[in-house]
Amino acid sequence: MLRLTAVLAGIAMSAGVVAAPTLELLTPGYFVSDLSADGSVYAGNVIYDFSYETFRWTAEEGFVRLGRATVPVIACGLAAAANRGALVTADPGPAGLWVARALPTTEPGSVVVPATRAPGAALALALVAGLDQRTAFAVTTEPFDATTTALVQLGLAWHSPTVVVAWGADVELPAADAHLAALRAARRDGGPQLVGVPVALEDTRLLVEVAGPVVAWSD
Repeated sequence: MLRLTAVLAGIAMSAGVVAAPTLELLTPGYFVSDLSADGSVYAGNVIYDFSYETFRWTAEEGFVRLGRATVPVIACGLAAAANRGALVTADPGPAGLWVARALPTTEPGSVVVPATRAPGAALALALVAGLDQRTAFAVTTEPFDATTTALVQLGLAWHSPTVVVAWGADVELPAADAHLAALRAARRDGGPQLVGVPVALEDTRLLVEVAGPVVAWSD
């Protein structure tokens, strides 16, 4: 690895000079999704071997492979499936945190994460979009709360063009590409669809360790 120091060795401040952080330039083949403020901790996915395994890098330990794909890769697949006018909504909590933090988008108004907690919020927003015949992906976590369960039945009655993306479902996907294929098939087939995704939600702690504690949706 190469050591990369910021171009400016320090920033002149009224109180003195603050040294710029020193970063490690990782070798090619690693997708870094999160970086601590002081440059001492990286988290992301291994991509050179197409495994998309989670990794953590620290100055003390170096690379530590954590053994499985994690949410940033899932979010990228969701973005690819939801392009060209579709809406992505996510419930407050792990789904909302990751969608807001890791979902790449170039279309204003294409992603909605509520600022306050409300049961069934993601699916309710998606169903409203469906009234205008706009395809929407509602990202939530299993098990569903009672409101989300009731809204699923409402979506069926309305024949809504909504895809419910259930993170943490007890299903298996052979590879990350299968997730994208399932989302695209659900959008193509139309009507209300359910796509289960075996997301390692416990890996949310990696994001929190790097980016700091969550302050949104506090009760």
